[in-house]
Amino acid sequence: MSGFLGMFTYGGAATPSEYIAYSTAIVGRRVSAYPWSDASGFGTIFSTTASINALTNEASRVSFTKDNSLFSFSNTTGAFVHVWPWSSSGFGTKYGNPSSALSPTGAGTSGHTWTPATDAFLTINIASPNSAPQAWAWSGGFGSKYSNGSNVAGLGAGISMNAAGTQVVVSHAGSPYISMYPWSGGFGTKYSNPATLPTGAPTAGAGPPSGVNVGFNPITNDVAIGYTVSPYITAYPVTSGGFGTKYADPSSLPVGTTDSLKFASTGTLLGAGSAASPYITVWNWSSGFGSKYSNPSTLPSTATTSMDWSSTADSIVTAGNTTTPYTSVYPWSGGFGTKYSNPATLPTTALAVAFSNQSR
Repeated sequence: MSGFLGMFTYGGAATPSEYIAYSTAIVGRRVSAYPWSDASGFGTIFSTTASINALTNEASRVSFTKDNSLFSFSNTTGAFVHVWPWSSSGFGTKYGNPSSALSPTGAGTSGHTWTPATDAFLTINIASPNSAPQAWAWSGGFGSKYSNGSNVAGLGAGISMNAAGTQVVVSHAGSPYISMYPWSGGFGTKYSNPATLPTGAPTAGAGPPSGVNVGFNPITNDVAIGYTVSPYITAYPVTSGGFGTKYADPSSLPVGTTDSLKFASTGTLLGAGSAASPYITVWNWSSGFGSKYSNPSTLPSTATTSMDWSSTADSIVTAGNTTTPYTSVYPWSGGFGTKYSNPATLPTTALAVAFSNQSR
C-alpha cells in the first residue's frame, strides 16, 4: 500500500489528511487515533482492531509513515514490532510479524524509526550490558533482517533517522549515551563519539521512554538528545563525518528530565517535553539554541512523556499518563496559542503520541 491516502483540498492544493495517534496503558485499547485539523482540532476517534486490542503491553513509540500508508507500534512484549496499513478509514489488517525476530531480544524495543523511503524499519533493543540497533527491509511487509549495528553501552533508549536517510542516531543508558551510524542499505561503522558528551543518561530500562528522546533537525541535520540530569538536553552539528562541536546549552534550560524532543519541520524550532512544570519548552533554533518562547497560558496537566509537532509546525502536542485529559494540543504561530478542546473520547493514560505525514 503506498501513496497519499485521504486527500482533501487545502488552499487550492491537494494535501494529505492529517491524523494524531496515542499509545495508552489501557488493556483492550492500546491505541487511540483521531483525524486532526489545525483549524478545528480533533475529529471522531477511529475504531481499533482485534490485533491492536490484543496487544499485551503499551508502546515505546507509535508512528505514521510519511505518506500515511502505514501505522507502526513498538513495545516490550510479544513480537515487539507491529505494523498496520493506514487509510482515511483507519486501521487495516495487521501485517505479519518479521520472520527473523529481534535478536538479541533483551527486554524488547525502545522506539523505532523508518527510512524516508519506507524501505526499512529500524529499532533498538533494551539489553544489558549492551544494546544494538536492528533493522528489517520493508516492501509490503517485513523482509530480511539486516545485520545489527555495533553494540552500544547500556540499555537502548531511542532511535531516529535523518531526513536524508543516510544517518541513524541512538540514545542509550551507558556512556557515551549517544551513538551514530551511517546508513546505506544497512548499518555502517559507528562514528566516533562526540568530543563533549551529554552529562548523563537518557531514561531507559523498565518502562522505556514513550517519547523520542533523540532526533535530527530535518533541515540542518543537527542532532539533539534529552536526558535525566542538568542541563537535560544537548545538541550537536552533524556532518557526513559525524559529530561536530557541541552547541552551547540553552540559556533557559528545560525543567527536569527531558524524555521527548522534536525539531519542527521548518528546522527553526526545537520542542522538549519534561517531567516537571511547565512540562513543555520550545526554543528558536539557528545553529544552536535561541531564545525560549513563553510557556502556554494553559499548561499540560501532567508530566510530558511524549511530544510532537504537526507536519506543518502549526500545532504542537504533549502526552502524559497520570492526569486527565492526558494530552494538550496547542496551535503554533510564533508561540503557543489557546489550547485546543479535548477530544470527545480521551486517550486515557496517554504515553506515546505522533502526528502523521512525517518521516519518522
